[in-house]
Parts: sequence; C-alpha cells; structure tokens
Amino acid sequence: MQEQSKKIPPPFYAVRHGTLKEYLESCAAYPNTDPKKYFINAFTNDTPANRVAIANWMLDNGVPASYVERDPRSRYNALHLLFVQREHDYELEAPLLRRLLAEGADINGYAPRIGTPLLGLIDNL
Repeated sequence: MQEQSKKIPPPFYAVRHGTLKEYLESCAAYPNTDPKKYFINAFTNDTPANRVAIANWMLDNGVPASYVERDPRSRYNALHLLFVQREHDYELEAPLLRRLLAEGADINGYAPRIGTPLLGLIDNL
C-alpha cells in the first residue's frame, strides 16, 4: 500500500497557520516564492511560538525589521500586527520585540486602520 503524499499548503497559508518547518517546506514546494516575502504575515501566525520562530528566521535571513507594508490602506509594520494578536506568550515574544525595536521597527509608525502600534495594543486589551 502506497503512503498518500501530504498536500503542502501555499506559503501564505503556512506562514499564518504553520510551524517554521512547515513554512519553509511550503516555500520549497512553491519554488517561485521568496520565503521573506511574507514577513508581515508572520506576525499573524495563530501560535506565538510559531510567530516568533518564523519572524526571527526572516530577520536572520535579511528582512529589515523596519519593513512597512506598501499598501497605503494599511501601512502596517511588524509591531502593528504583533500587538493586535489576541494570544501572546510574553516571555517568548519579549526578545523578538526588543530585537524589532533595536533593528528599526517604528513604534510611532502610523497605519490608517490601527493608528500607531501602541494604539493597536491598547485596543486589544
């Protein structure tokens, strides 16, 4: 009996719902995908541990922490999306937050739908 091959989800899905390993496997299965393309989406991952692992991998591999989404309707940076998540592991996320700030993520960056990252955090309390 042949083992059924597991269908690999597209990178956009894997970055939001998978582990780092699953995300990298997904990017490999879709060879025209730059794994660093989904930096902002890494901060929307369902699980804090996966969110941190994927974001750190991207930062380690050259994505600038200061990256801002180009769409003028959103203009999110990593801090906006990190702060509006409902589930957090503060001990795990604190080093990532320090790294983002040290490497240039703008705590005062304005996004039309959220405002500044701290306003997003306050709205999330």
